[in-house]
Amino acid sequence: MTNERTVWRISLGGFLVFWVLGLLLGAFLMQKNYEQQRQTIAALATEKANSMQNLLDGIMQRTYLLARLSIDDATGEVVSFQRVAESLKQDAAMLSLQLAPGGTVQYSLPPHPHPRSHINLFERPERREEALRARNSRKITFSGPLQLTQGYPGFIVRRPIYRRWNPQEFWGFSIVVFSLKDFLGYINIASLHQAEMVFSLYRQDASGQKSLIDGVPPENISFPVSAQVELPQCALTLSLMPAGGWSFGARITAVVVVSLLAALMLTALLRAWFTLAQQKRSLENLVDLDPLTNLRNRRSLHSSI
Repeated sequence: MTNERTVWRISLGGFLVFWVLGLLLGAFLMQKNYEQQRQTIAALATEKANSMQNLLDGIMQRTYLLARLSIDDATGEVVSFQRVAESLKQDAAMLSLQLAPGGTVQYSLPPHPHPRSHINLFERPERREEALRARNSRKITFSGPLQLTQGYPGFIVRRPIYRRWNPQEFWGFSIVVFSLKDFLGYINIASLHQAEMVFSLYRQDASGQKSLIDGVPPENISFPVSAQVELPQCALTLSLMPAGGWSFGARITAVVVVSLLAALMLTALLRAWFTLAQQKRSLENLVDLDPLTNLRNRRSLHSSI
């Protein structure tokens, strides 16, 4: 009975030790796997953010070149808009390049459908706030996504222009308009679906207000992996997570089950080894001890001489 109790105690102690060690090892491996998964997704998010940055840097550079090459420094008059706009538009898929003296769009490539109906940005409610912000801050603004006059969603980049010889005099805006479809196509947003990612691409202005560009609302992304593109007066953020979620529950369940099975197998081996060791010891006692006196018998004494 005593031997049986000893076997059970050793088996129970071994089981607990094996299970705890298995849980610790499983938790370590689960954490490493989670970190590797986040690193892989972070590389994907960074790749998309770099594509967005390259596209937007090129567009903002074109607003500068459009103003610098189309406007006469001395008189402030537009002298070569058509030629300059055509050369700039060849290098990127943009819907429209525009100049807006005093805030009124008077020059556009391609031409506006109604040439005489010039758009005053300060008088249109949906454009006024961004136009005032660009003029007063003297910084580029990135607006969108919004419904364009072309009839589909897109973005507008406005650069405020001030006269060189009189920095206090506001001349107007140089503007680049591009569609949401072209923007998403350039960064190949469809590849995120192919990679089985859930994503949220949104714009956040200086006040913290968020505008969804594509994907699901940002609050629907759990433990997001994010990459950000900093722009004047706003930022674009791409947040990603696996389509099936991070599967914390499934991972923990797997660790518990596998460690439990491993502990049971090791405990069974330990019990079998300990039982065999006891049986071997009992057989040796039967051979070496006298069953009546429990003292060493003649065979044992002779073998020790």
